[in-house]
Amino acid sequence: MGAGEERVELVRVRERLALPAGRLPQRTLVLLCGLPGTGKSYLASQLAARVPLVVVSSDQVRHCIFPEPQHTGEEHAVVHGTCRALAEELLNEGYSVLVDATNLRHRHRERYYRLAEACGARLMIVQTTASPEVVRARLEGRKEGLLEDFGSRADWEVYRMYAGQLEPIRRPHRVVDTSGDITPAVEEIVSTLLGTPVPAPLRARVRLILNPAAGQSYRVADLDETLGFLVRHGWEVSLWETRQPREAMDLARRAAAEGIDLVIAVGGDGTVNEVVNGLAGTPTALAVLPFGSGNVWAREQGLPLEPAEAARVLVQGQIRSVDVGLAGKRYFLLMAGVGFDAAVVHALSEEGRQPLWPFGTILKGFSLALNFTGKETVITLDDQRQVTGETLLVVIGNTRLYGGLVQITTHASMDDGLLDICVFRGKGGFSQLSQYALATVLQLQERTSGVDYYRAREVTITSETPLYVQADGEPIGTTPMTFRNIPRALRVLVPPYAPRHLFTQN
Repeated sequence: MGAGEERVELVRVRERLALPAGRLPQRTLVLLCGLPGTGKSYLASQLAARVPLVVVSSDQVRHCIFPEPQHTGEEHAVVHGTCRALAEELLNEGYSVLVDATNLRHRHRERYYRLAEACGARLMIVQTTASPEVVRARLEGRKEGLLEDFGSRADWEVYRMYAGQLEPIRRPHRVVDTSGDITPAVEEIVSTLLGTPVPAPLRARVRLILNPAAGQSYRVADLDETLGFLVRHGWEVSLWETRQPREAMDLARRAAAEGIDLVIAVGGDGTVNEVVNGLAGTPTALAVLPFGSGNVWAREQGLPLEPAEAARVLVQGQIRSVDVGLAGKRYFLLMAGVGFDAAVVHALSEEGRQPLWPFGTILKGFSLALNFTGKETVITLDDQRQVTGETLLVVIGNTRLYGGLVQITTHASMDDGLLDICVFRGKGGFSQLSQYALATVLQLQERTSGVDYYRAREVTITSETPLYVQADGEPIGTTPMTFRNIPRALRVLVPPYAPRHLFTQN
């Protein structure tokens, strides 16, 4: 098929699409994946009825181009090439698109990943599943005309043939089992797409992940009181305790795979960060009970620092979909730092101790400031603008509160699709760093010479010599490193009175 013929077919297929009048707050590509009969098209119809999505169905495209489909390799290539071309055209026009196709192989999905990135669209991956018994009953019901076929002609033999082609999805994704009621899954996806809060569930499966080595040792009485309250509220609560570093991330990932509704990080910001790295991209929501030292995330959202009081607030809270940052391969919820603050974090980590917060951290900062000097850096914003010069510190914020003490990225919101970047320039030394610290405490940093403020979806930092990097107060490596905003990748349970500036969708 030549280029001219392809364009004619594209126009003909597009004429049959239902284009919504409205737009989502953030342009989105929803990619459905799953075997025939697992409910992809039904899920697509339910979502399109609730939110402004253009549904591009491979089955409907196939029957539009090939009235008598033969399902050959050449036919598949034309159909899926047309689907991608349609999705690209619609995304570039500002529509949000749902692609309804099997997308069983990684290489097929990868093309859509690249498409979303090229168009600057948020990507949401949803895999549908159903028990073989349910699938067979559906396919036989379609064949006999008892059930709607949504344009699909697949039968049980096609299902069995495709079953061996399904490859694991390597990116964060949702799994919707359509064997039963899909209403909760539809509600969660709709809430995420619209960016609207939903009330904390009256009934929920809740997993507490406890870090016994958090900055402040927890009291058994506090924990027992909190657990008892959550159970009396009607939540089904289980508790897992970490025994080694990074285990909270694995436990959170397991909880999401089990379909747990809410994971509560019981610890400090390090524990929260690990749980974020286990939950990002899943429908399982995050909450926190502050048992740490800094508790920056709890302070940012206005949560009481007494765990039992925090629990009483959370059960009245609301679930919101928020952005997360990605530093290299590490997610962060709050902010990342390059340069001076990361050097402090790395020094404390190498000493293997948790200082009394905030005094121990401040003292370590004073000692390093005496000899800390700026380094030549190149900061690239959204692959376009480059900023060069001697740099002491770069703060990349998804939120505003820095260290639980002051605001540095003063314009950050958690659902705007952007990172806020504050750059402190100079040669260094105690005098200049002290000047910057005072300006920040007085909230004058943006009017201080040598301080620049930017906003971008992506920022890459390189330096003449490697600079330390931290994310949410955890050491994660050195430059060069790229930081990205991953839109609406995490659901969080926050107080009903959480500061309005955290969210653009109020």
